[in-house]
Amino acid sequence: MFVNLVSYLNLVFVLVFLALCIVLFNFESKKISHKFLVGILSCNFINEVIVLILIANGGNYGLSYSVSAIVHNCLWLLLMDKILNNRLFRYLIAAYILFSILNLLLFEGIEYFNRYTFVSGGFLYLSVFLIVSFKHLQLENFSFFYSNDYLLLFSPVFFFLGLSFYFGFKDSSIGNVEIIKDLRLYDVIIYFVNILYYGLITVFILREKRIRNAK
Repeated sequence: MFVNLVSYLNLVFVLVFLALCIVLFNFESKKISHKFLVGILSCNFINEVIVLILIANGGNYGLSYSVSAIVHNCLWLLLMDKILNNRLFRYLIAAYILFSILNLLLFEGIEYFNRYTFVSGGFLYLSVFLIVSFKHLQLENFSFFYSNDYLLLFSPVFFFLGLSFYFGFKDSSIGNVEIIKDLRLYDVIIYFVNILYYGLITVFILREKRIRNAK
């Protein structure tokens, strides 16, 4: 069975696994950002394992992706909240969680991936990220944009932007458009955003290590 599962491995699985190993190896229990990263990457890794098993056995993996999207998006939003510490934003997070659950149970359902859940969570994160960025820009706090905290918050931007753009189209057949021989538009988007996503997280954690060692 193990050999059978290995045949279904893909680049995203490898990226998640490597990023999780790097974060765990450099984990600092006193840093909240590290705890959130472990939670986010663990969620993604567990989902990839479950999907791998389901694909190998011909099962439906829509529910796994939907639940993973809810947990993943909420963790990023909560991490953003740690920086904002804004009551209104917490209400928005609570509203998003409620919407996601209702969407899973009543609207898009458990059989297929809940696109609206992912897109709405990504839109909320990107909107707040832009607001925070413009706020620091207006204050001429340029050092914030070079900080490791900003790098962390920037890490999922292309992930949310790219996948929200793709999932925003109701016609999923657009993803099957062939860019190059045997390379679909969906594959290009998935690989591009995930390489950036996990690459930036890796850069963040390695910069944390360098800063710690410099002290």
